[in-house]
Amino acid sequence: MLKKSILSILMLFLLAGCRQAEKAPAAEPLTKEWKDGSTTFRLIVENPDVTLDDDVMLRVEAECPEGVNVELPDIKEDQFDAFVADASKSTEKKLTAQGTMLFSRVYGLEPLEKGEAKIDSFIIKVTENGETREIETEDLTLTIKPGEDLGEGLAEDELELMAIRSPWQKGWILWSAGGAAVLAAVIALLIWRRRRREKAVEEERKSPLETALAALAQLEKDDLVAKGELKEYYGRVSSILREYVEGRYGLQAPERTTEEFMEDLRRDSGTLSKEQKSLLEKFLMHCDLVKFAKFEPSADEVRATFESCKEFVVAAGDKPEVSG
Repeated sequence: MLKKSILSILMLFLLAGCRQAEKAPAAEPLTKEWKDGSTTFRLIVENPDVTLDDDVMLRVEAECPEGVNVELPDIKEDQFDAFVADASKSTEKKLTAQGTMLFSRVYGLEPLEKGEAKIDSFIIKVTENGETREIETEDLTLTIKPGEDLGEGLAEDELELMAIRSPWQKGWILWSAGGAAVLAAVIALLIWRRRRREKAVEEERKSPLETALAALAQLEKDDLVAKGELKEYYGRVSSILREYVEGRYGLQAPERTTEEFMEDLRRDSGTLSKEQKSLLEKFLMHCDLVKFAKFEPSADEVRATFESCKEFVVAAGDKPEVSG
């Protein structure tokens, strides 16, 4: 990819002054969606109108109810015949405003040749009710366009610049110096673009604290209590705290029942304090009463549940940075 980009820009430099074609508007993302059981899968090509000079950005999404776990694969470099998988990718797992879990991962795919190119199917693992099943994705076919066509649309006098001339006619010293300067600038530009892309991917990954606080703010904004949807409200506030505990402490809270999770905590030593374990148990048991036992809390109890969740999250904070 680096070599192709350098050669393309150097050719543009040698043909300085040639007319440039207007850029077409960006194509809409190409999306394929299907459902398997309780999980909805999506394959999204964010930039389907690509050339050999571009990477295809493939986003894979799985949206499922709470308690279902989805494992998106690490795509190998040589997994597809028509593409080379880029090592840079981002992974995200979050609670949506609808109370479902959204798993997503972005892959960079470098096309190998122009024309029809197929993104072959691959396997996604879904764990639900203690059972794991494998879901095979559908194939996607894209049309890869050629790279920059430097000869198209040039006038005859412009094409003469491409004629082979002797070194002293072309001013080879000036061309060499200019080419070296452009080459250095191109390398610096590509390094900057890659670092900017890596930084953007990193910024997409919210910390456990940021994710939990954003989910709590959305929950409060949805005003489910005023709509009489107490079970959904308590299901979401319980899920927010479970997801936070998993992200912050690495404990498998979302996939386990309250009894299983608390039994794990009793066997654990040192991850959480006694006070934190006690608060978690009371909180989750209270949520389960509303979700499963038709218990109707008062307005004060509802507010206290929300505040206790927020206080637990803020007090625990983010994962401590690991030095070194």
